[in-house]
Amino acid sequence: MSVSTSQPKPKRLVQPARRQVEPGQLKKPEIAQTGFTYNIWYNKWAGGDYEDSTNVKEHAQTRLDVAKDSGYTRADASGGKTYCLFFARGCCPLGAQCQYLHRLPRPQNILHDLSRDVFGREKHASYRDDMSGVGSFSRQNTTLYIGRMAEYGEGRGENQLIKHFGEFGEVEKVRVLHGRNCGFVKFKNECNAQFAKEAMGSQSLDEGETLNVRWATEDPKADAIEEDRKRAAEEGSEKVTKKLAMDTELIHATRQMEALQNGLPPPPPLEQIAAGPEDDDEGDDAGEDVSDSASATQQQQSQNKGLLSNNSIQAINKLAQLRATKPTAVAVTPKQPAGGLSGLAGYGSDSD
Repeated sequence: MSVSTSQPKPKRLVQPARRQVEPGQLKKPEIAQTGFTYNIWYNKWAGGDYEDSTNVKEHAQTRLDVAKDSGYTRADASGGKTYCLFFARGCCPLGAQCQYLHRLPRPQNILHDLSRDVFGREKHASYRDDMSGVGSFSRQNTTLYIGRMAEYGEGRGENQLIKHFGEFGEVEKVRVLHGRNCGFVKFKNECNAQFAKEAMGSQSLDEGETLNVRWATEDPKADAIEEDRKRAAEEGSEKVTKKLAMDTELIHATRQMEALQNGLPPPPPLEQIAAGPEDDDEGDDAGEDVSDSASATQQQQSQNKGLLSNNSIQAINKLAQLRATKPTAVAVTPKQPAGGLSGLAGYGSDSD
């Protein structure tokens, strides 16, 4: 079931974040011993008879109320970008004195660090066997698996997921497997999925069940895989551009190197690109050769609009680091080499 639950534009926080609980109010749940060895990684006992950990889960003692609990904290004054994990779970006793953000993730703060989640926890190379935990930095996952749902009937289960999970971000798609007591919620942004996973873990919908919220495995459908690939490419292209601070000279030089390696016509000079087509007064008198060259240049420009290759991105990052750390070690020679490398031919390092 495809759905779009667009979130209203976030208002500026004008009230301090309230204390959700008092210190010492919550009772620390005791983990039932179902085996002989306690596994600190999975937070359960192992080595005994098999027992599904979801059957021994206790219902969460608190739940986040976004409208009442959201407010400004010390993190807003200091420019922090990390969200409070206990706020998401509805049990932060600090309120406005907290060093982390007490509000929903906003678009401008999405995935500021791909190696960590919005709560500042480090991701891992692969998922846990049970698909719980923080997640993996090798894949951007926006879909949650919702287990141990009550049987709501056709249509009502989807509405329940939209109602409860839609509070924490824009939902693109929901699906309920009727008769199997589980469903899936796909968010538009991964940061909202991370937040909702913690906010709805061990919570209930409207029938008092205790939900088992985990990361969903990869959707085997080809269109879903292609959609995730395109999204990752778009986000990667945008982040590379911001990371380089629009260093057009460096990007232009890298594209010249790519054109030389692939046997393609070099891109036009930066002055011509900046001037635009309206300043070219000799286009009508150039003849067929210029027309062919222009079409080849246009083709090259269309290819350069996309994301750069991995080798080029690595080269750009390396050169940017050299510029930042050794300003005198990276220079551009005024001579133009015959191969059209332009400014790249002059880059070097004192350590070479």
